[in-house]
Amino acid sequence: MASESSRPKSFPLRPPMAPHLEQASQPFIGREHMEEAWRCVRQHLHRTPIVKVPLLSSMTGEGTVCAKLEGRQMMGSFKTRGALVRLSQPDVRHRGVVTSSAGNHGLGVGWAAQLLGVSATVVLPRNVPDNKRLRIEELVPTIIAPYEGYDETERYARALAHSHDAIFVSPFDDPWVAAANGATLAKEIFDEQPNTDALIFPVGGGGLCAGICRYVEEHVRSHVALIGVQTESNAAMKASFEANRALVSFPTQPTLAEGLEGGVAPRTYQVARRMLSDLVTVSEENIGRAMALLFQETGEVVEGSAAVGVAAFFEHKISGLYRAPVVVLTGRNVASSFLDKQLDTYLGAAKRMR
Repeated sequence: MASESSRPKSFPLRPPMAPHLEQASQPFIGREHMEEAWRCVRQHLHRTPIVKVPLLSSMTGEGTVCAKLEGRQMMGSFKTRGALVRLSQPDVRHRGVVTSSAGNHGLGVGWAAQLLGVSATVVLPRNVPDNKRLRIEELVPTIIAPYEGYDETERYARALAHSHDAIFVSPFDDPWVAAANGATLAKEIFDEQPNTDALIFPVGGGGLCAGICRYVEEHVRSHVALIGVQTESNAAMKASFEANRALVSFPTQPTLAEGLEGGVAPRTYQVARRMLSDLVTVSEENIGRAMALLFQETGEVVEGSAAVGVAAFFEHKISGLYRAPVVVLTGRNVASSFLDKQLDTYLGAAKRMR
């Protein structure tokens, strides 16, 4: 691993903890959340593979870049972890749950609800991709909210849960969900590759980020760079850093990474602000290019929200000094026609490896 003094300034180590961000005596994600989440995930889900990605290693000098393939998890994304663990908690048994989702969390909730026999309703925005909507509708009752943005859809779902005395399950602002989505994933990475010196992962509402950060804080003794990535079109966490407060509602723009839309939670913001080594943004163009080149080079289908970490390599925002970085590819739930469009745009039909 490169010495701390040799790291470029654009990839800082975690700064000293700010006084107003000191960890509370009862952290958002406690050890009990991580331990129970791991027990539940180990019982019902499989470990997803970690593979070398020569395409990215060639961009980073001497390092060997690996990818954690969460698209191979049940229902095609990491979100199934959080849905499973949250719906396994005893408070939901008799009341049922209502949740809001941009797609993958809803798929996870639908699968977990059937597995565990829990009543669940998923509320989706109007612009949810059809491939995700149709699969969710096959699993659980689904409501299309009269909004296109995630934030408005969540408010609609919270009101629905309140009116039916059901429990609202947040896709990110919930300690069980965040521990399962982030901490169990991070544990698998460090169990298999303990020399990992950088983790690169998408940041939306901040649940995955908070779970990864808390696992590293509690269980990893060596320094690990924690690098969050957002799309330029919907960089709510980055804007929150600049505003010095959590922006719980955030205007969205059209994006290939609809799963990262919307604001952040105060609790996930606090963890991210305290723990992240860096938070970078990437262009829509490079998200599309990442989707296309990953498919061409590896055969792996990766949706836009999952491809932002790879896009950060394309934009040279990941230091070449890391010897064993791991980028988390969070999901594969993208319509074939949408992927075809990225292949045509960035590779040309003649270059496809289909």
